[in-house]
Amino acid sequence: MINKVILIGKLQDDAATKATTNDKQMTKLVVRTSESYKKDGETKWQNEYHNCKLFGDWVVSTGLIDRLKKDVDVYVEGKLHTHFSGPRWGKNLARMAKISRINTRI
Repeated sequence: MINKVILIGKLQDDAATKATTNDKQMTKLVVRTSESYKKDGETKWQNEYHNCKLFGDWVVSTGLIDRLKKDVDVYVEGKLHTHFSGPRWGKNLARMAKISRINTRI
């Protein structure tokens, strides 16, 4: 089986980098994807928002963080990961993509 995610969209906000508990860098970003459809002859848009995380200091050291700004087009690849922040079967569950590759020149 393969767990691979490819997202092409726009950044909802500027990316934010912080240090994790084991002193590694983590960059959070939200990718917005849009889909259009026709309803009653009118074009409607539906947006989906995808939480993504990049691990490692390469985002800052390569200067990529300076290009990860709101409304920038991005192509991201990674794996889908389910994170439980509360009771295992409760409401505190979130799906996010752990990103292994990102490109802002699409």
